[in-house]
Amino acid sequence: MEAPDRIAGDLAQIWSFCVWSIADSEKQVSPSFRKSLIRRYLVFVLELGWGPGEVYHGSAGNVQGLDAWRDLFAEELRERFAGDSGPRLDALKNALKSLDQGKMYVFHGYKWLEQKLLGGQVAGAK
Repeated sequence: MEAPDRIAGDLAQIWSFCVWSIADSEKQVSPSFRKSLIRRYLVFVLELGWGPGEVYHGSAGNVQGLDAWRDLFAEELRERFAGDSGPRLDALKNALKSLDQGKMYVFHGYKWLEQKLLGGQVAGAK
């Protein structure tokens, strides 16, 4: 698997801005819609790291490079939310907390993603 290039970086940045923006859409969309969209991004990041078969359908030997993609998408999201507080950060925490830990890629990557996005913050949401 090739390392992410500039186009992949641009895509990660655009997607992270979309997630950041939807997290602040409390009065424009329903809470369940907002949570669902944020959760989709988080699941994608976790699939890249711990469930590559969910996002990559090539031979199993080619999936080692997906960690660089996982890190890129997680880092872009972390940068968007860095320094945020209030409803936007609560929406991220709420979506993170609602992930299905019955899926092995969520179970194995959850703590990593929580630490990456929130650092030392508690992941509880209002």
